[in-house]
Amino acid sequence: MKHVKRIPQWAIECPAPEVDVLPCGCWHMKTRPKVDGYSRVNFRHEGRAIEFSGHRYFFARHNGVDALEPDLTLDHLCRNRRCVNPEHLEQVTQWENTRRGVSKIANLARQTHCKRGHLLSGDNLRILVNGGRRCRSCSRLLGRDYDRHRRRRSLALAR
Repeated sequence: MKHVKRIPQWAIECPAPEVDVLPCGCWHMKTRPKVDGYSRVNFRHEGRAIEFSGHRYFFARHNGVDALEPDLTLDHLCRNRRCVNPEHLEQVTQWENTRRGVSKIANLARQTHCKRGHLLSGDNLRILVNGGRRCRSCSRLLGRDYDRHRRRRSLALAR
């Protein structure tokens, strides 16, 4: 089965899958979600099975196929991965979607100060190759402590 990110017009014209409306306003598809917690919509087109993300499908169905920007991702404002209610979805950048989340990575992305209270921005911020962030002030302090420790150790060995 082929998973497609862009929703074609022919899929929008097909009957929509059934959903259960929860008291909180979330829509859950009657089918079981995938292991990652997201709903999927499956169609057969020209003899092939094609799968779409449920939330992307319902967003395109509600707002039009052209409303889905290819460089943006859909954020579940209700924080419910299974929800396909287009009113609970907003197009944002991947960075914004991560920042709004509740994971460890999201918490780090929202962090404005290091654990010692230094501001994590401007000249005090060092971006690592892997995308991580480091406080320059703390790096300098750790470097000084390390140098001091090595000097003491070499003096002790020389005696």
